[in-house]
Order: sequence, then C-alpha cells, then structure tokens
Amino acid sequence: MSIEQTADYDLVSVEADHVTAKLKMLQTAGNQKVANPAMPNIKLDLTKMNGEGTGDVSVDLAHLMPLQGSLDYHSQSEMTMNMGAQKQPMSMKMDMNVQFESK
Repeated sequence: MSIEQTADYDLVSVEADHVTAKLKMLQTAGNQKVANPAMPNIKLDLTKMNGEGTGDVSVDLAHLMPLQGSLDYHSQSEMTMNMGAQKQPMSMKMDMNVQFESK
C-alpha cells in the first residue's frame, strides 16, 4: 500500500545536546489495489485511508535513536474486497498509543 505522510515538529526546548519536540503527523492514501501474498485469490481495493497523530519526542543529539517519545494515532480506511463475483465493503478504524524509551 502506498501512503503519503507528513510530519511537523515544533521545537519545545534545547538544553546542550538534548532536544524536545512535539509532533503532528498526517497520513493519506488514495484509490489503489492492494495485494496480499497470503491470500492471492482475494483482491482488495482501497478506496480511502487517512490517519492523524500527535506526540512528543526527546532526543540526545549524540545518539542515533531518541531517548523517549509517545504517539497517539487514529486512522480510518474504506475498502472493497472482491470474492468471486461479489464485492464486500469493509471499513476499519484503528486507535493506537505508542510509547518508547531507550535504555
């Protein structure tokens, strides 16, 4: 599936090599066919997908990975599954809360 994503980061603080930022993310996907190798006989047509999320991240510029962060994310998708001669509409809503911390 091809998804377009934009992320905006707002700088909250800078203290020596430590940076804290808030983020806002948007995702969209237009009409496209989605193949699933595990189910080769079923064709899936994505008609709409959009998602958005907000979060924060703390980074030590001397390290590759962030020190910690969080993301609250919501997405909604509309699809049609072709099974033989019938089309089955489907919709999916997903809410996620991700938190991470380095050791």
